[in-house]
Amino acid sequence: MIEGADKYYYVANRRMGNYQVSVGNEKGCYTRSDVVTIPTGTTGIDNVDPFEGLKIYPNPTTGMFTIEMDNRVFGELSVKITAENGKEILSKIFEKTTEHFKTEVDIRNQAKGLYFINLWIDKYFATRKIIVE
Repeated sequence: MIEGADKYYYVANRRMGNYQVSVGNEKGCYTRSDVVTIPTGTTGIDNVDPFEGLKIYPNPTTGMFTIEMDNRVFGELSVKITAENGKEILSKIFEKTTEHFKTEVDIRNQAKGLYFINLWIDKYFATRKIIVE
């Protein structure tokens, strides 16, 4: 039994795993569906880096840039940007529900210099650098 699965549909969100539906009647007769793995299309290999194809452009930038990625890791994507001195200047959380993710980030109100972009999704973490001119 899955907690919260009390309707004719169920959205797994971040509850990864194997799911199967069983339907039965009061006489004890039942049937089961095929197993569905959430997220779909994964191989079960745990060494996939969702940030391998991460694109951050343009770099250098005037302060407006794009973060783009394609992967099969879904859930909360946390993006934090810090200055060279460690001061956090931006913190946003996005819900990544599709393989392709793309968003624009605006830090035009910040001084010129080097900034660090920290990204987290599920158990994965990456840091990239961006230069504001």
